[in-house]
This record gives sequence, structure tokens and C-alpha cells, in this order.
Amino acid sequence: MKKQVLFSVFFVVSIFFSANVFAQYPIASYDTPTAPGTYFTMSHATSPSMSAEKRKMNVNTTGGSSAPTSEFVTFMVYSLDMQDFKGPYTIQIGSSKSIPIDERQWGLVVLGQTGDCLMSVYTESNDTH
Repeated sequence: MKKQVLFSVFFVVSIFFSANVFAQYPIASYDTPTAPGTYFTMSHATSPSMSAEKRKMNVNTTGGSSAPTSEFVTFMVYSLDMQDFKGPYTIQIGSSKSIPIDERQWGLVVLGQTGDCLMSVYTESNDTH
């Protein structure tokens, strides 16, 4: 049990310190070049009108060419309060992924990729008022 707690604390501290070393972009960002260690984070001004139960983070990827590719990108979505982690997800460059999230602030970190990648990360609400 102590090892799990120690590992969790180490992981959180690592993310905080490495966040200052790598590129950070706000959510929503569009067609952003990525590399392992690229971070996307929500700001406090992110649309508070979104419903807590029906939000999702959309991740769209494109590559350097228009031809289909066999290259991949791996990323993880996490709450900025470090209580929840989703993923890691590995998707083919040129495809998309939607991840359900709640009302908290969230971030995304690129863990690895096998080719050039442009990533668009944004949130949306599924409300149909």
C-alpha cells in the first residue's frame, strides 16, 4: 500500500515539474504540432455553461500527408486536481477520439507518437436544450 501511495505522489510531482519543461497549449487548440510531452490544459475561464454530466473532450489528429498512415499517437487525459486519469489511449494519426469528462478542469498529455502529428483538442457539451 505504501508503494502505491509513494508512486502516486511521485507521478503527480513529475507531472507538475515536467509541465514547465514541455510545451503547453490551452484547450481549445487546433492543428497544434505535437511531440511526446506536449500538454493541453483547460483554463479557469473555460465555458462554465457546459453541463457537468454531458461534456466530452474531443481529440482530432492529422498527419503530415493526406494519405492514410500507419502512424500512431498515445495520450492520456487527466483531471487537473489529479483525482482521475483516463487512458492511455492510442489512436491512428488521422483519426479522432471523444472522452467523456465532468465539470472539473481537465488536461491532456501526449505520451508518445510514431510520426508527425497535428492535434486539435477541444470540449463540447451534448446538451440539447
